[in-house]
Amino acid sequence: MPFGTGQELKAKDTAKIVSKRIVDVCGQRRDQVILVIDLGKILKSDSLFGCNFQLSYDSTKLRFHSALYLNTLAEFFEFKQVGFVRSGKIIGVVATLGMQPTAGDRPLVGFLGDYLGSCSDSVKITIDYLEFTDEFKKEYVYLDSYVVGKVADKPERYFKLTTDRDSTIIDSLATESIFKIKVKQGIDFDIDSLGIKFYMGNFDNFYVKSVESADTDLLKIENLEITDDSVNISFFVNGKLNNREIAIVNIAEKRKGEEVAEILISPEAINNDCSCFSRKISGNHYVKSLRKKDDTTTAIDDNDVYEGLRDYYLEYNNEWIIESKRAQFRVRVYNIIGNLVVDKQCYFGISRISLDRFSNGVYYGVIQYSDNKIKRKILIKN
Repeated sequence: MPFGTGQELKAKDTAKIVSKRIVDVCGQRRDQVILVIDLGKILKSDSLFGCNFQLSYDSTKLRFHSALYLNTLAEFFEFKQVGFVRSGKIIGVVATLGMQPTAGDRPLVGFLGDYLGSCSDSVKITIDYLEFTDEFKKEYVYLDSYVVGKVADKPERYFKLTTDRDSTIIDSLATESIFKIKVKQGIDFDIDSLGIKFYMGNFDNFYVKSVESADTDLLKIENLEITDDSVNISFFVNGKLNNREIAIVNIAEKRKGEEVAEILISPEAINNDCSCFSRKISGNHYVKSLRKKDDTTTAIDDNDVYEGLRDYYLEYNNEWIIESKRAQFRVRVYNIIGNLVVDKQCYFGISRISLDRFSNGVYYGVIQYSDNKIKRKILIKN
């Protein structure tokens, strides 16, 4: 029963490569890549007595080394031989030596190999040819497939950008201020290059004046582009970044205003998109101007509304202390974007409002009595 030399195939059935596994390129095992040649269901009447085949793939990204016969049609062929060529070829033959054809709803044959890359990628597997004995009644078109390598999404695989405080305040006598960008990593992973981008909202009153490396021995700025509504930065990295400050940002005013501006600081490319971080988490930073001069470095009074009231802010432990002779009053604290973070009913004597659990930045305190007299205070947590 000689094998055919190959004929022009009609599009009746599809012979395809099926990949049995997506490879986690950052996992412990990358040596379990399994492929099978799927011919669909083969009947006895199809007269499958044997087949020559050849597959091609990129040998710099994959390396196949073993044939898998269990639970395939090849298990029933008396003769089977598969060779693996270093240039990226799988060449094989399966044949029955008897008079009975092989049939079943199984793949023709399978292969076991290794994923060689360390980056997310997809590697094409091509069927070069399938040559059947002359008795075989089916005809096929070929459908190529891909082995997919990617970073599996795990909670600890995160890369996060934060700032040294959640907001920047430019007081009435200043026109600019700085904040610092910091990195937090969930896994220990070496980084060679890093790209970040600022997306700026409601920035009519402000602009980014400059961005500098926080540690020139650790990071070198390779490229910096500043526009009215965005900033793009590329760093060359020489060391560990986890819990390190990476950049100093100088924010300047165009004019004084009441609006709060927001900067979204986003990690864009890490190691040219070849890293083990499945989650890149952006940080937010808020910017606001003050019209009044600070009384202290930590608090600004709006007005004094009641003779029996005394309040002050303790910077060393981030507490707002309120001494009142009124029977009861209400205290509210808002963050810089207007979200209520403290709402407390207080009574005669000394009340303590702690900001210790909140991020560094500016907060607005409001003391309200039952007769609707209000005192406002700006609290700056450093």
